[in-house]
Amino acid sequence: MSRQIAAQDRAQATLRRSLGLRDVVLLIVALVVAPRWLATAAQLGPVSLLFWVAGLLLFFLPCCVAVRELARRLPGEGGIYRWTQAAFGDSHGFVVGWTYWVTNMFYLPSVLLLAASWSLYVGGSAWLSLADDTAFNLTFALAVIWLATLLNIIGLERAKWLNNVGGAANWLVLILVAAAAAIALARLGAATQFTARSLLPVQFDSSTIGVFAAIAFAYAGVEASAIAGDEIRDVARTLSKAIWIAGALIAVVYAGGTLALLVALEPQQIDPVAGMASSFYALETRAACPGLGVVGAVVLTASQIGNVSGWITSTARLPFVAGIDRHLPAAFGRVHRRWGTPYVALLVQAVLSSAVLCAALTGSSIREAFQQLLDATMVLAFLPLLYMFAALPVLAARDGAGVGPRDGVAAAVGFAVTALALALALIPPDGTEHPALFVTKTVVGSGVLVGVGVVQYRRSRRRDGIRAAE
Repeated sequence: MSRQIAAQDRAQATLRRSLGLRDVVLLIVALVVAPRWLATAAQLGPVSLLFWVAGLLLFFLPCCVAVRELARRLPGEGGIYRWTQAAFGDSHGFVVGWTYWVTNMFYLPSVLLLAASWSLYVGGSAWLSLADDTAFNLTFALAVIWLATLLNIIGLERAKWLNNVGGAANWLVLILVAAAAAIALARLGAATQFTARSLLPVQFDSSTIGVFAAIAFAYAGVEASAIAGDEIRDVARTLSKAIWIAGALIAVVYAGGTLALLVALEPQQIDPVAGMASSFYALETRAACPGLGVVGAVVLTASQIGNVSGWITSTARLPFVAGIDRHLPAAFGRVHRRWGTPYVALLVQAVLSSAVLCAALTGSSIREAFQQLLDATMVLAFLPLLYMFAALPVLAARDGAGVGPRDGVAAAVGFAVTALALALALIPPDGTEHPALFVTKTVVGSGVLVGVGVVQYRRSRRRDGIRAAE
């Protein structure tokens, strides 16, 4: 352990603290906010507003409390990896870090393919013929992966501007939707009727349950901001402030954006596939705002690119720290001599993301397998959060001070809701031909991805044991 700590201290000493309060606020917004969830939620009608509030109180706020307190106790590089490691041991820490990292290998290509489809709306119907063009989708997505990766290698001083653009673009989405909604309301009245009855769910079918799980997933991501702890100036204080500032902005964007969308459009007018991109064109017609569709497409695309850049920035630090601990090859822990960045971890991450992307676009059978893995990774996304909420009372008790009432409630509620969301994510979508097979494949797929991490950890321990014996 002393060897690991010494190696970590040497590596962290070369990392540059490039992120200030504004950068971290915009990074959190870029990590968490994804405009596609506005359209997903709005299709349920006014009841979606209740779900956003429930997700805010029962999931997002507990996440903010847990991240703030854990980052105060253990503010270094690695975030959720280090917190789990300190609370439950080396093996659990590695499996959580591995799961979080691998999940994003499949999440990022899905975001990029959505960004590619949204970018086509900039050219209107003339460009939409490229929607199923493999060459276009692949070129667009690979260009974003490698641009964001190279900027991160050169330094966070440069990469943070791509993250910041994404965070600002998410806020601009709300402004555009709200402005169009206000104009449409003044001209034609509200498209959706809001009553006390409409704000409550009529029934809890698989669609309603699935949207609640998606809303919980939409609020996830604040924990990723702490992974690059050693690259944030005055990390404990900065994160504490940034979490609450960004949290308020995120809540307004999600709930306010959905409300504005429903004021301007009826739920059935919102395309479940094209989502926000087609919604901006519908808003353009209803609010009589020429050019809104094109502007909306540009802003949406920028928000998705910023989201990808933010996740590339954050998650690459997990294999970097695992490389320092020698649970992954030591090369992962290398820092660039000139730019002070974890360049090997960033490059490997880019190569793997590119490989997953290529596989997803090669052949229908492989694409179906990719979709199944994507379903599995949504389940896996909640697993590290269970550890995070469990780590808070464990570390507080170990310090001797005990967990305070606020932190205790946050940990208990957050853990329970995360477990519920994980279970809901296993429910097959409507129209699934073989529900039992869907659940089996999702569980097996999740187990395989976690199992690879367990095997890698055991190999690293055996390797260390051989070295110690020598």
